[in-house]
Amino acid sequence: MSALQTLRNKAGILIAVAIGLALLAFILTDLLKSGQSMFSSRATSIAVVNGVEIPVEKYFTLLENMEENHLRTNGSAANESMKVNFKRTAWDEMIKEAMYNQEIEKLGLAIPSPQHAGAHGVTAEELKDMVLGEHISPVVQQYFTNQETRMYDKEAAKNFLQNMNNSEEQKSAWIEVEKFVMSNRLKEKYKALISKGLYVTTKEAEVMANEMAKSIDFKALQLPYSSLADSLYEVSEKEINDYLDNNEKKYIKEKFASLEYVSFSIRPSEKDFEATQKWVLDNSNDFKLTDNDEQFVRSNSDVPFDPNFYGKGELPVAIDSFAFNANNSKGAITGVYFENGVFKVSKISKKISLPDSVNARHILIRSANAVVVVDSLKKLIEGGADFAMIALQNSEDPGSASKGGDLGWFKQGENPRAVNDTCFLGQPGKLYSVYTEYGVHMIEIMKQSEKSEKVQIATLASKVSASSITKNGIYSKAAQFANENSTREKFLAAIKPEITGDKRIAQHVRPEDYMIPGIENSRQIIKWINEANKEDVSGVFECGNEFIVAAISEKKDKEAFNYTALENEVKAAIIKDKKATQLIAKIQEVGNGLSLAEYAQKLSQQISDYQGVNFNSTALQNLGIEFSLLGVVSTIEKGICSKPIKGNNGVFLAEVSVANVSGTFDAVIEKQKMQRNLKSKYDYSIESTLIDVADIVDNRIIFE
Repeated sequence: MSALQTLRNKAGILIAVAIGLALLAFILTDLLKSGQSMFSSRATSIAVVNGVEIPVEKYFTLLENMEENHLRTNGSAANESMKVNFKRTAWDEMIKEAMYNQEIEKLGLAIPSPQHAGAHGVTAEELKDMVLGEHISPVVQQYFTNQETRMYDKEAAKNFLQNMNNSEEQKSAWIEVEKFVMSNRLKEKYKALISKGLYVTTKEAEVMANEMAKSIDFKALQLPYSSLADSLYEVSEKEINDYLDNNEKKYIKEKFASLEYVSFSIRPSEKDFEATQKWVLDNSNDFKLTDNDEQFVRSNSDVPFDPNFYGKGELPVAIDSFAFNANNSKGAITGVYFENGVFKVSKISKKISLPDSVNARHILIRSANAVVVVDSLKKLIEGGADFAMIALQNSEDPGSASKGGDLGWFKQGENPRAVNDTCFLGQPGKLYSVYTEYGVHMIEIMKQSEKSEKVQIATLASKVSASSITKNGIYSKAAQFANENSTREKFLAAIKPEITGDKRIAQHVRPEDYMIPGIENSRQIIKWINEANKEDVSGVFECGNEFIVAAISEKKDKEAFNYTALENEVKAAIIKDKKATQLIAKIQEVGNGLSLAEYAQKLSQQISDYQGVNFNSTALQNLGIEFSLLGVVSTIEKGICSKPIKGNNGVFLAEVSVANVSGTFDAVIEKQKMQRNLKSKYDYSIESTLIDVADIVDNRIIFE
């Protein structure tokens, strides 16, 4: 396989998640070029971030490359739901990239250059180190990983770099990889500058350790909000307006529209069923003869290749009896069968003896120099160091680090494929380095269950869908309906369940929505709504397996709170505040500085006991989540009644009766945990903060 093909095929899930491959844009499609021309009289920017325009070409190139990468990785095209997620992810990553670049430039970390825009702050030595040195970029690792050893192959990388100038396509591809790698390095530098200011002091760790060791028993009384009827309180329009103005981030201002629509279902005809069955039958012989079942399925099947192995009784009955028939060995193939709207033919791809389940432990490292770190830790463990302690101190998987890296017992398919294959095909007691989208894992197989015969089944499948002839006939009926009923009045009058089905309704559709619930590929309808007026009737939209004709019943163009939708929620919040104020005043009228028992007597309230509460508690028996109450009892002195506490369900008074130290916590270990948690949280905090303070203009509605 050529190095360029390697670049295309080995990106895998890591780059799909990081959206790094989205930056590997070679050439815009003709469709995109025509899109440029179509919108030349309008905005040419998909977004404006802090005054800096982002060209629409970049956004659509991101989408195109994500869809192509999904096709290469999974062997099938992305469905509508995936495409919607791609759009959201592409938008988010594009905005984040723009903000990072602006911040990086402000700090002088990078000087824009023609060849590597925004990434000139990475030296040639750094780039070489990330490709051929000791700190290999995870992206580059994916391209040049030896499939047998699963280790990075520097010789393969060197060979590619020495020969890439022989192909302009290879050279262009590598330049894009360099851009992405250097852009990531700049982000790491930016984040490192911030992370240096994030530090857990020994005193903080001691305080946290002491709080975690403390167990509190306390008594409390509650004046519930439900004791006061909602009808006692009036909420004015001004109060609602003031509340909304003071809580803008909670109640976002938005444009919206509502519509009525009818659907003409696109269903395959009898001839479509016959044609699909014939296609599977015609291709079954080639499927039987191929030596590469996975590639054949990826290239030809509507159902992705399943890499898992199954034991007897774990497959559908018909396939199970076929696969475990003593007369059927590797390469045996079924006849054509029909299942859930799909014609299929299945083949025994492999037969092998494997365990049913595996017990393993791992250490996950996510940093840029993860390979070096894992190699170092591996040497320590091979030299006698305790795996569990190394995992506790170094692993970046919070779920298993606290358990010494223990993953417990797991079955086929419950972990990423590389981890799965290593654990089920490897040998107990050995250490393995494994690369996944999450980082680099060091895995030790602890135990494997008893082995039994397993099979891997490859399936060539073709979904039955309506042919162009069938679709054209249904489209003609939908178009005739739209043409004959061009006003909303006619539209509503013409709806007949036996022809159009029942009228459907979609409410509160916003310009930034990517889809209308219940309608596939509905962004085109949302775009039409943005350009149309109230009472307008649409043309025909093809949305998945149906043609849609719609009419706009309501449209709010001015940016305003949707009072109708929020009124009850806001009223409830305001009434809750009024009740809290009244109940607190009631307590204060009784007196100040009393004991809890005295308050209970004067207020005619019962006292409840709560035991074993600590800093980690999240809910209280019969009360649910009451963080304000938990916070107060963690800080007040024993035997002293608190001041009134405004909670979620009422106003409380509390008094600590017992404060025990239930155990001892190691402050050093607690400090390491806190530092890891702080490190894992700050990446997201950086991005969310940049988004909160940014001035972002969203022009997606113009182009989608």
